[in-house]
Amino acid sequence: VSQGVKNTFQMLGAIGVMMYFSPTLTTVIAFILPPVAVFGGVYGRYVRKLSQQVQDALANKATIAEERLGNIRTVKAFGHEANEGLYAKTVNHVFTLSKNMVIFNACYVASLHISGYFTLYSIVWAGSLLVAANDLSPGMLFSFMLYTVYCGIGITGVTNLVSEVNKGYGASIRMFDIIDKAEKIAEEDA
Repeated sequence: VSQGVKNTFQMLGAIGVMMYFSPTLTTVIAFILPPVAVFGGVYGRYVRKLSQQVQDALANKATIAEERLGNIRTVKAFGHEANEGLYAKTVNHVFTLSKNMVIFNACYVASLHISGYFTLYSIVWAGSLLVAANDLSPGMLFSFMLYTVYCGIGITGVTNLVSEVNKGYGASIRMFDIIDKAEKIAEEDA
């Protein structure tokens, strides 16, 4: 939470200074950020859903392992060891879900980097036009770019925090479902 607050203040402070230096360049950035924010929201929902699926698959894998290990004597007695491939299938399912999460996360981080570079190039382009028109000094453009980087660091920190919260939320939903079921069973027994 403290990192989230620090990153939020860093981001807002940098935006304030950027508005002071050049409202025109800040407007250029304002047109670039909404698509990134929308993509971040979609990413958060997908990560939450995928975290739930991973937790469900891990629980299913543990259940199958417990059943198979608990009944191994029965399986051996009837000579059906070769038919016990369900555990391998569940492990592969967990692996596939985890791999999808890693691939999607890598694409998300790469797109953030690309949008960050695109933002910096846009600032250099628009800023050079302002410098050529004597509306902005080269030193102010350089300062603006530094504050843009500070703002980007703050945005990245807030985005990472929200992503981690979504992962935790997605994983915790199943835990709360189990707790609720345990409470219902206890109420029925009483």
